[in-house]
Amino acid sequence: MTETAIETNLKIYLYSDPVFKRKNELVSEFGENLQQTHDEIKEILKIVSGKGLAAPQVGINKRFMVVTLADNQGTKLLVNPEIIKASEMDIVDMECLSFPGVKISVPRPQSITVKYQDEAGASHEIDVENELAHQFYHLIDILNNKLLADNLSKLKKERFFKKYEKWLSHEFGGHHDHDHDHDHDHDHGHVHGPGCNH
Repeated sequence: MTETAIETNLKIYLYSDPVFKRKNELVSEFGENLQQTHDEIKEILKIVSGKGLAAPQVGINKRFMVVTLADNQGTKLLVNPEIIKASEMDIVDMECLSFPGVKISVPRPQSITVKYQDEAGASHEIDVENELAHQFYHLIDILNNKLLADNLSKLKKERFFKKYEKWLSHEFGGHHDHDHDHDHDHDHGHVHGPGCNH
C-alpha cells in the first residue's frame, strides 16, 4: 500500500530566527489539530531523514516535540515534556536541523526519564537511553530556549559563528544574522564542521 504524502506549510527554521528567542507556552488544547501538526512534522522528518524536531524549529512557540524512534518504530509526540531524572553527563557529538552541516560536542546524559502528555492529554513517563536520551535532552533544551551552540563558551561560540556563517553563506547563499547576546562562563564543547581540522 502506498503511503499518501501529507501536505504541510511548515518549514525548518535556522538558529538565527527570532522564534528561538520567544517563550514556548504550555500546550493546553489537545486533539485533532495537535495530531495534524504531528503528522506534518513527521512528514518533514521523513523528507530530511531527521531524528526529531521541537515545535519552535517549525515556527511554533509551544512546548511539544516529535522524535524519530529507533528500528522503524515511527515517531513519538511528546507534549509539555519535562525531565524528571537524568544520569551523569558525557560529551557527545550532536547535530541539529536548525544548524545544518555541523556537529558540536556537548554534554548529554546517557539516560533520562521524561514526563509528558500525549495528543489526547493523557500523562505518561518514558525512560530512554543513549542516542535517544541525547535527542530528547536536545529537543527539551530547545523548548527551554537553549540551542546547540549555547553549550559553547563565549569565545568558542564567537569563533564558531564566524566560521559557520561564512560556510553557510558559501553553501546556501545569502547572509544569516545571529544575535550574540548569550553569555556563558562554562566551557565544554568542540565544534566539528567548517574550519575543523579533524
